[in-house]
Amino acid sequence: MHDAVTEGLSHFTGLNKAMLEGAQYAILPGDPTRAKNLAYELDSKTKFVQSRRQHISYLINFHGQKVLIISTGMGCPAIAVTAEELALCGVKYFIRLGTSGTIQEHINLGDIVISKAAVKLDGTSEQYAPLTYPAVASFSLTQSFAHGAKIKNIPYHIGITVSSDTFWPGQERYDNYSGSILRSFKGSIDEWRSLNISNFEMEASALLTVCSVFNLKAACFCGIIAKRTDSEEVNPEGKKIAEKNWIVTLKSGLFVDMKKRNLID
Repeated sequence: MHDAVTEGLSHFTGLNKAMLEGAQYAILPGDPTRAKNLAYELDSKTKFVQSRRQHISYLINFHGQKVLIISTGMGCPAIAVTAEELALCGVKYFIRLGTSGTIQEHINLGDIVISKAAVKLDGTSEQYAPLTYPAVASFSLTQSFAHGAKIKNIPYHIGITVSSDTFWPGQERYDNYSGSILRSFKGSIDEWRSLNISNFEMEASALLTVCSVFNLKAACFCGIIAKRTDSEEVNPEGKKIAEKNWIVTLKSGLFVDMKKRNLID
């Protein structure tokens, strides 16, 4: 194991161990604006830490524990880089949250999908472990957020996610520039639906693989903003509900997990 980044700044996130002030948890939204909003939602006295590339980072106090909130940018390479550098800075628990489209009829707009595993339609994961190595979430961390959602009466589903490197072909979307996709992706949504896949997104498989390989704990949950059994479009009202539900789930699940690990009373 490489020594932690203690003095110099990490290349991509611009962080070092001292800047994290002992934070063991990292919340990983993709969008920098979302990172800021989440930070101030959880702590009105949040501390801005660093801004470098797509990575905007904030440090919050959550029931006496320091928690880092940092935007990762979009896609598997970006979240893998973030996880690597945060691990070097002492982070042990990684929580990705974001938005997603479901392909299952029983999952509704605004619901939370908690990923127990991810299908690896990405190239990043294969540079950490063979294709046959599973992308699985930490059972204990995942259960904390499932319990957190349950006690707050947030509608949630625990399922398997497809993580695609692309937004259009890998997710079988035809509203792209060419209007066509490779033959290998045609009909893929129906196939994934028949295999009980819950949703598509673009980061989970890399995060879950990297953290499993490093013996760290990772979880992922997304708010559903598009129900692709009905429409390909993002539903504005569904997005509002999803944002509210993931904040409640994050607060509640984080508290459950910290208490379970005896980090808070």
